[in-house]
Amino acid sequence: PIKILSVLMCCALLICGMPGLVDSAQAAGSGVIRVRIATASDVSRVVVLSRGNYSIDGDASRPFTSGKTATVYVEGGQLHVTVDGVTYDMGSSFKLVRHLPDEVTNAVSFSTPKLSNYFPGDVEFVLTGGTIQTVNHVYIEDYLRGVLAAEWSEGHAYESLKAMAVIARTYARRYMASPAGSYYDIKNTSAHQNYKGVVPSQSNTARAVSETEGIVVRYNGSLIESVYGASNGGQIESAQNWWGGSGYPYYKVKDD
Repeated sequence: PIKILSVLMCCALLICGMPGLVDSAQAAGSGVIRVRIATASDVSRVVVLSRGNYSIDGDASRPFTSGKTATVYVEGGQLHVTVDGVTYDMGSSFKLVRHLPDEVTNAVSFSTPKLSNYFPGDVEFVLTGGTIQTVNHVYIEDYLRGVLAAEWSEGHAYESLKAMAVIARTYARRYMASPAGSYYDIKNTSAHQNYKGVVPSQSNTARAVSETEGIVVRYNGSLIESVYGASNGGQIESAQNWWGGSGYPYYKVKDD
């Protein structure tokens, strides 16, 4: 959806502490979200660099360790992966499975320059319509660090980083409950939320996510549709005016 809600409004909601709006559900922090890396999908070849401790489909006899490169490609209607000069036939799908420790620096990167940051968690490759679809299975709190790095800024006011973390988490949780696709929950582009991997050096972003862990925004017990944008021109638009339908009672026309 087009993102129209200003993060400043989100700050106001958090500051006002409106009853029933903010829910500190700590269990939300342990969930895994499936992020389709659209900018590394719809292709016939993907190159992945290991920055940690992985293996192919969790098989210790097929390790994918730090500094190694894996090339995933389509041939003969099947997925293949080559690591250290050895090629494996993987059928229609497989995973690069991460092993302990569960840290953002135990991750992979992609050869695409815009995806050179750290992608923690497992990475799944699915053959669909003759092309490779790449899906990052990542803990939602780690994912949010990547979203804040791409959507907001480490240098912005710290309280705005916390507000952004809450809104991005709420947005992601809605897609976890109602996935966008059969093999993924959400895309990593502005079609949903930008996610280009985690930047470990961004300490303010990491702290903002940690200090709001599990917190989401609800209205009458349900997660809100927490769309947002960089600017609203000084006034918040009504969702009903913009999208039609019945709209949302918490999105009314008002000066920002």
